[in-house]
Amino acid sequence: MRLKIRLILLMLLTLPFMTIAKQTVLFVNPSVVDDPFWSKVQSISQHAAQQLGFKLDVIYGEGNRHIQFQELKKIP
Repeated sequence: MRLKIRLILLMLLTLPFMTIAKQTVLFVNPSVVDDPFWSKVQSISQHAAQQLGFKLDVIYGEGNRHIQFQELKKIP
């Protein structure tokens, strides 16, 4: 019984520390920064990420799959 109580207390004490780190989501925008369509998609993605408690990182492909691939390779 005491072991169960200790485990529950341990879980309750560590719970705040587990939720501190925000998860990061990467949005790969295949176009340029000011593209009207992809700007709307990015805005909706940013709003959804905020609501879910995520951090949204964005990279741009500049309409070129080779540039997009090079940007993706930079991510650790």
